[in-house]
Amino acid sequence: MNKSKSISKVKKNDLTLSDTEQNTILGTIYDGGLAIDVAKDLKISLRTFYRYLETNPKFKAEFNKAQEVGIKTLVEKNYFSNSGMGRE
Repeated sequence: MNKSKSISKVKKNDLTLSDTEQNTILGTIYDGGLAIDVAKDLKISLRTFYRYLETNPKFKAEFNKAQEVGIKTLVEKNYFSNSGMGRE
């Protein structure tokens, strides 16, 4: 059985992001944004975005740090919105 040429070729979705775009993404994530929303804004698949992270270790480290803070931000937003407590 012969492989189809289209199957044997690997499509590579190369993504390039400028420093400004990377900083915008990090800001979104720090503010509690989600990677899926970043991917939608960039009009790419989440898989392509994560592939970009794998090939850019410095940005990946910054992104992971931003996600850690962003998760805390989401928890705080959820707590304040559900507790009836306002920020004073």
